Amino acid sequence: MKIPSVVVSIILILMMVLSSSAVFADARVWTLLDDRSLEASFITTIGADFVLKSATGKQIKIPASEFSEEDRTFVELLRPPELKVDFINQLKTVTFTEGWYGEFGREPEKHGNFGLRIVQTSSGSYRHELSAEYFVIARQLYRSDPKCFLIDRGEVTFTLTKKNKRTFEFMSDNQVRLQNWEYPGNDFLIQFGEIYYASVVVIRDKRGETVKVEASKSWMAENLENLSQLKIGNYFDKKCVRCFPARPKPLVW
Repeated sequence: MKIPSVVVSIILILMMVLSSSAVFADARVWTLLDDRSLEASFITTIGADFVLKSATGKQIKIPASEFSEEDRTFVELLRPPELKVDFINQLKTVTFTEGWYGEFGREPEKHGNFGLRIVQTSSGSYRHELSAEYFVIARQLYRSDPKCFLIDRGEVTFTLTKKNKRTFEFMSDNQVRLQNWEYPGNDFLIQFGEIYYASVVVIRDKRGETVKVEASKSWMAENLENLSQLKIGNYFDKKCVRCFPARPKPLVW
């Protein structure tokens, strides 16, 4: 079936309007060092040049050195570095075999702390501060419906430079203690325990925009907003929504 020419013309006009709006919505005012300014949207960089698109759709290539510091910073923040994030687990098994502990059979525990190692894997320099928010999660043992709970969280800022070999390493001061214990039931020993389960790291730039999310469990990354509302010791479900009761305090022997 042949489409009437009037309909074709209307469709083409609508496409042009929508295309023009999309460009304009993404446009900003750029300032050059000679005090000239122009309104355009950023496309990419080619070598030492910025490639912009005007509201009319014309592409413009201008050396980056001709733009203001604010404009150069804007482009740099649009192109964050590629990062490799490693989570550091320094939990160690602690056993209790002497004296009163040995006599009453105190179960081994895991003690230690956690940290991060972040390495820039892309070339070039990135002179802006980044932040890393981290969450450390443990899970119950010996339960038919084991719950997860937060055992450490925090946020650190850093800058990757040539001097530090574009590498940042951090260890939390929070000493974590994961317990195992048992007590006699009617016909058998009842066991309880805790084990390290997962970690989530969120890297953001100085605007608060997310640069990278590294999570050992994808469902936690999908529920970051809920996870960020939790405090250390809170139990939570598969949506990272808090469950009750709270985690019992570690036993004092």
